[in-house]
Amino acid sequence: MKFFESVRPQFYFHGARIRKEKKTGQRIWRIDMVITLSVDEVLHCDEVVQRNYEHILTLDYRNNELGIEVMVPEQVLDFFALKDSPKPLLHLVRCDLTNLRMTRVEEIAELWVQMEVESTGSICDFVKDHVFTRLWVEFRPVQPELGAGFLAAADRLAASVRAGEVSQLTISGAGETVVIDKEAAERIHETAKAARRKKH
Repeated sequence: MKFFESVRPQFYFHGARIRKEKKTGQRIWRIDMVITLSVDEVLHCDEVVQRNYEHILTLDYRNNELGIEVMVPEQVLDFFALKDSPKPLLHLVRCDLTNLRMTRVEEIAELWVQMEVESTGSICDFVKDHVFTRLWVEFRPVQPELGAGFLAAADRLAASVRAGEVSQLTISGAGETVVIDKEAAERIHETAKAARRKKH
């Protein structure tokens, strides 16, 4: 599901609660975000978000709430202190976004989102330092894992670069060009080794 693709919306860190799983003993944070909506950024969302945004803005009564019966699965999230900050405050992977609802007060429409993440030291620090503040966030879907066979083939292809026989490889196709230099070749090699270990 497309969710603020390639944009960085502002949100209010509305709150966070921690609970303990009875079976596993894991401590889980539930984080609540309230995203301030703009037309330009909503256009980077799935049609269901766009439809609800259009609908809530056309209602005569200006204090409204709409539930959105969808979940946004397996997102990667990067949180930033400013809209143009180069480095994220926190990086999270494989987060499901749930309990979506849209509200409007006067002319301001907002999207409320919840997620749950396992507690770590970095998440605890993030909550302590930034709860009840305004931040910016980037969303992107988790990329599917590449198979060990594909990675092995890519490793063989890049072996000459890693060995220093050539300085780089250039691969073109479908209107795109990829350049593999020594650093990229080393990354491919390490990823391929990890995939082999995982397979066995």
